[in-house]
Amino acid sequence: PKPSCSSKRAWRAWTTKIGARAGMVDVDNLGSTIGFGGYGEIALTKEVAIRPSLDYWQVTKGNDVGLAKVEVKVSVLAVGGAIKYTADLAGWSAKPYALGGLALHRLSAEATASSDFAPGAEYRSEASDTKIGFDFGGGVSYPLASGMELSGEVLMRNVSQADLLSITAGIAYSL
Repeated sequence: PKPSCSSKRAWRAWTTKIGARAGMVDVDNLGSTIGFGGYGEIALTKEVAIRPSLDYWQVTKGNDVGLAKVEVKVSVLAVGGAIKYTADLAGWSAKPYALGGLALHRLSAEATASSDFAPGAEYRSEASDTKIGFDFGGGVSYPLASGMELSGEVLMRNVSQADLLSITAGIAYSL
C-alpha cells in the first residue's frame, strides 16, 4: 500500500535536517569566545543519525609588557562528522541525545608586536596547522513549528594539546 501523506511527513520530520548554532567556546589557556557554525543530520534509523558539521571561532589576547604591546589571534575552522543517538522517551516532547565523532581542525595563529618607542615598526608572525580531534557531547532538542526544532548542546573537543568546550543553542529545519 502507498503511504499516506501524513506518514510521509512523519518520516521526513526526522530523516534530513539542516541547522545553525552559536554559543560560547572555552579554549584551554585562551579563555572564552563566541563560536558559530552549521550542521546537518542524515538519519540512518529513527534514533541514529550521521551529523556533519562546520564550526568557526576566533579569540584575540593582548598584553602590554611595558616596552612592547603583543597581540595573539587564534582561529579555528572545524569540519566534523559524528554519530548522534537520540533517546525517544515516551510522552516527552524534548529529546535528549548523545554524540561522538571526529573533526578536522584548521588552526591558525597570528602574533603581532609593536612598541611606542619605534612608531610604525611592527613584528608579525603567522602559523597554521591541521589537526584531527575527537568530539564528545550531548544535548536536548525540542520541536517547534512544523519542521523546526530548537536545541541546546554541550560539546567537548579534544585537539592535540588543547581541549575546547562549547555550549551552543541551535535551530534546525527538516528538509
